[in-house]
Amino acid sequence: MKKLAILLSVVLILALCACDKAKPDFEATVIEKRESMLLVAPDEDEKLYSIADRIYVTLPDEIDISDFTTGDKVKITYSGEVAESYPAHIAEVSSVVHITETEEKTVKIPSVMVNGKLYYSTGFESDITARCGVMDGEITSSVDSTEFPTENNQSNFGKGYSYQFIDPYSIDVFQEDTMSRYVTEEIKNGWSTDNLNAAEAAAKSYYAEKGITADNFELTPESLPLVYGTIPKSAIEFTCTVDEHMRQITLNKNDGVWTVTDESEYIIRP
Repeated sequence: MKKLAILLSVVLILALCACDKAKPDFEATVIEKRESMLLVAPDEDEKLYSIADRIYVTLPDEIDISDFTTGDKVKITYSGEVAESYPAHIAEVSSVVHITETEEKTVKIPSVMVNGKLYYSTGFESDITARCGVMDGEITSSVDSTEFPTENNQSNFGKGYSYQFIDPYSIDVFQEDTMSRYVTEEIKNGWSTDNLNAAEAAAKSYYAEKGITADNFELTPESLPLVYGTIPKSAIEFTCTVDEHMRQITLNKNDGVWTVTDESEYIIRP
């Protein structure tokens, strides 16, 4: 009798262990629907992918196939048994749930909101050498660097910084013992990569027509007042190597066309 009791206890423990054992699962993408089955493609990093890259999954009665559509990312929990046909087949499924794609958050350009306007960092120090010592305001709140400010006197790089208005399009923010220039969106757009690349291409074409080599173009801090001036301007200054001499040139955009100004007459020759 005692032996029978011990045997029953062992059987009960094994049964409980079997119940507690987590069922396997895998993530996949729905590629087709067929009545009560989904045809899915397991993710390549799943173990099942080595068995089959296509698997039919029979849905239990409580799961409505209309809840799924082609392209859905799903997580499937099943018994662990897979029929090795092609496509493979899983008949005993516990659950199929959608996987919510988490939006990837990226760090935004440093910016601050003042009087309902967003001002974006230019990456340059202010060009003003003499200024009034009275600040116009202070950044009093901050959001995460992956967000843009939504309230006045708010930034995405911290709080406690004072700022000063320069013109309707720009402010200077006192950061790390430096006055940094921030500008509105219409000015920032003129500083875009496409805009600068187009200006550089125009300069190279200008010199090429004269049979002169020009390379090593580099945007200069001196161009800051031109691009971020008191009004939106389209002039950009570069330093570059022209005919083996370092020169500073100015490009102006008029009616969508860039023109080059280089005062080094002795270099610009046929």
